[in-house]
Amino acid sequence: MLGLSLLSLVALAAASPIPGSDPLSLYRRAAVTQSTLDTFDYYVEHASAAYCNAGKAAGTAVTCSGTCNNVQKNSVKILGTYDGKATGISGYTAIDDVRKEIVFSVRGSANIRNWIANLDFDFKSLDLAKNAKVHDGFNKAWLEISSAVAQVKETASKNAGYKVIAVGHSLGGAVATLGAAYLRTAGHSVDIYTYGAPRIGNAELSDFISGQPGAVYRVTQTNDPVPRLPPKLFGYRHVSPEYWLSKSSSTGQYDVGTVKVCAGNANTGCNGSQNIIDISSIATHLSYFNKILSGCISFGLRDVDDVDVVSVQVEGRPGE
Repeated sequence: MLGLSLLSLVALAAASPIPGSDPLSLYRRAAVTQSTLDTFDYYVEHASAAYCNAGKAAGTAVTCSGTCNNVQKNSVKILGTYDGKATGISGYTAIDDVRKEIVFSVRGSANIRNWIANLDFDFKSLDLAKNAKVHDGFNKAWLEISSAVAQVKETASKNAGYKVIAVGHSLGGAVATLGAAYLRTAGHSVDIYTYGAPRIGNAELSDFISGQPGAVYRVTQTNDPVPRLPPKLFGYRHVSPEYWLSKSSSTGQYDVGTVKVCAGNANTGCNGSQNIIDISSIATHLSYFNKILSGCISFGLRDVDDVDVVSVQVEGRPGE
């Protein structure tokens, strides 16, 4: 089953010490305010809406099944939608004239092809930075929707002073981060908000993205297993910093004091400190601020029907 196959990889990673891991692991509670949490709560609505707006025409409103009320109140409008036939990736660009921002939002895993892309751990060299390498599956997904960069650049040129935001949950967070990196190299300061995103590449790539203009808010929670994939022992590292929701919340509301901030591409002080390996970990991944899972894509399609296929993909690899 997917849960067991996925969690076996997490267990392997947790059990294997990484020589020379980044020593920077620190808690900075003072860096998190209620305003920070409110911002996380807002952008997770865009992450959720990415599951609901595939194929919509430019100029139509961003909508979803009750998980993006604030986005809908702002009458956020679609600029373009993007779909990858080979990897199953999907996303949209949108403009929010209330907040004066342009948003690039990428959907998380939603079908069998997405999961196959997720679990392909091979590296691909990337020209973003010297010696940079990216997860090959994530890169393939990004390339299928990379035309979003042109849309953002065009819209930004016509809307001076508008911020550019990249958002995504799970696989969507990885692809949104890559998109943000390319937008940054094109001269845009892009803020990145991801929820339960996996590691996207090696240290050279992750450190390069972390150091580009624009903020990084890599949000994780409790024992979500996906941020611990692909395993560090394969050479994968995270963008930094991480904002860890260290306690569960049935209401989606969090106390500032429970949010820990960890710096470093291989920190073990936040989500990386978790060794809880059970099926509930998957459920933890599927809901951030009670807003990721919506009626747009059924639980069965996303996480039950794909189970056997993904199990074969993981367990059937030679030498693993």
